[in-house]
Amino acid sequence: MKKLLLILMIGMFLISFSSAAQTTLGTFEQGKCVRLIQLCGDCTYNNITSVVYPNSSVAVSNVEMTKDGAEFNYAFCSTNETGKYLVNGVGDLTGTDTAWAYDFQITINGKEPPSGIVIVVFSFLFLIVLGMLVGLLLYNLGHLAEKDFDVKDLIYNLSAYFILWGIYLLGKEYVGNIFMNNFLEWVIGITALTNVIFPIILFILSITIWKMLEMNP
Repeated sequence: MKKLLLILMIGMFLISFSSAAQTTLGTFEQGKCVRLIQLCGDCTYNNITSVVYPNSSVAVSNVEMTKDGAEFNYAFCSTNETGKYLVNGVGDLTGTDTAWAYDFQITINGKEPPSGIVIVVFSFLFLIVLGMLVGLLLYNLGHLAEKDFDVKDLIYNLSAYFILWGIYLLGKEYVGNIFMNNFLEWVIGITALTNVIFPIILFILSITIWKMLEMNP
């Protein structure tokens, strides 16, 4: 009896797993076309009755899918909105109209939405690097007053800036949040002035004009 119950539980798990796998087409990149497919060996047709946007409005309705052997497909390209899309359709399985449905996800980078811990870790790293860049700006102003900005100080600033770039690329690849991407691009633009151009100017001044003034007081 115990073995029978175990077999039944495993069977139910496999059935539920197979069913779950069949109800989603996957995750795709925003703005790219998605090939909607439906397999049916003895169907003469499969039509999409509707594709529903994440906000529940209808994107397309009553469109015919192209038949290629046992596969029916349709290129859906209205994917500018991120979120979960629902696809509803009908086909003549064994000569009887049979409804089917599945969904697919659209994200900025075409990857699964990140977990909460990924967002927390990424935000923590960003705040650390942002704090470093602000601290380096104050550090640069202090060396401007002292007129002793050297190559080591320049390396500190450039290193922090490129670390920020690395975090931006990681965020774009694994987080895929529009607001976060736009904010990071804005920060990169500002720190390009404060932590790249400004330090380079200070370094040039330190090895030219300031050095000449020290040599000829």
